[in-house]
Amino acid sequence: MPLIQATLSFVVELRDFHNIDLYHRGYYQVRTHLKTGVQTAGTTGSNNGKSMAFVEPPSRWERASTRLKVPEAVKASYIEPSVSVPAYTPDKACSKTLLIMYRDESARLCDVFEQRVLVQVDPINLEESLVKNDLFLCVELWFVEDPLDRQVKFIISSK
Repeated sequence: MPLIQATLSFVVELRDFHNIDLYHRGYYQVRTHLKTGVQTAGTTGSNNGKSMAFVEPPSRWERASTRLKVPEAVKASYIEPSVSVPAYTPDKACSKTLLIMYRDESARLCDVFEQRVLVQVDPINLEESLVKNDLFLCVELWFVEDPLDRQVKFIISSK
C-alpha cells in the first residue's frame, strides 16, 4: 500500500510559571521540543515496521496575545539552535527567562511556539500509522543562580 506524507502541527502555549516548591532564588526558563522514537529521514537501516518521521525546528508565534510585555522577564523568548557536535540535539523553544525569588510566586510567560512533524502514513490505516510514530513532547526546566552566569544554565528537570 502506498504511503503518504502527513504534517502534524503542535502548538505549545506557556502562559504562567507557578513556583510551587522550588526553594532556590534565581533565574528560571522552560524549554520544549518534540522528539520522535522512530527513524528520521536521514538515518539508515531497517525501520522495524515503524514509519519514518522528521521533526521541523520550532517557531515562535507573533500574535497580539503573545506580544504582551512581561515585567518579570529578564530575557525574551527565543529558539535555541540545535547542536550537531558531539551528539544530535534538537532545536528547542525557550521561554522568557524569569527571576523567581519566593516560593508560591507566579509570573506570566505569554509564549506560544509551533512545531511540525512530517510523518509517512498509510491512508487506509491512518490511526494505526500515527500510533506507531511514538511522538514525545519534552519539557525542561533550566536554572541559574547568578545573574552574571545567565548564559550558563543548568537543567533541573526534564519530562
